[in-house]
Amino acid sequence: MNGAIRRKLFASVVIGAALVAGVAHGAGLFQGLPATTANTQTGNETIPVDTNLTQGLNPASEVFSLAQLNLLPYVYSAEPTTGVNFMGVVSPNVGTIIFDASAQISRLDLSLPVTPLDGYTLRLASTQNITVLTIGAPNGQTVKNAPTMLLSPVTGGSATVIQGPTSIVYLWRLANATWYRLQ
Repeated sequence: MNGAIRRKLFASVVIGAALVAGVAHGAGLFQGLPATTANTQTGNETIPVDTNLTQGLNPASEVFSLAQLNLLPYVYSAEPTTGVNFMGVVSPNVGTIIFDASAQISRLDLSLPVTPLDGYTLRLASTQNITVLTIGAPNGQTVKNAPTMLLSPVTGGSATVIQGPTSIVYLWRLANATWYRLQ
């Protein structure tokens, strides 16, 4: 092999190695970063995804929010106790609210998010009965099949008897500004 061919071959190997190293680095951009858990998520995180479109069609990649993937974090509350009225506006960065009260909740008033993404789902669960439950929506929004109470499971002997729903799930449809009860 003459010198010119050796230099071209060496240059090709160096360029190829640089390209492979670049791909390996690109695939590991998130290595070494702290992992998130459900307790540390804010709901504002985004996730880069490859669209896998063929023949170089765009977009080649997109960024999705946790809300778009129905992966929003939950809120846990052990605060409500007997006789306590609880009122609050639900953040669009929360996907589930769990009330783990020590006794029956006399009244719970929740206002659904003002600006959720299309397809956003909200789950509400309670370990205790909620005697009076009000699910409200901002002006211009409709709530379908809003419940007036939530009954928790009742334990009797060795079996649990389900009195009624222990959780409620709502889905937001942007096109007609309506919250649909799924469960």
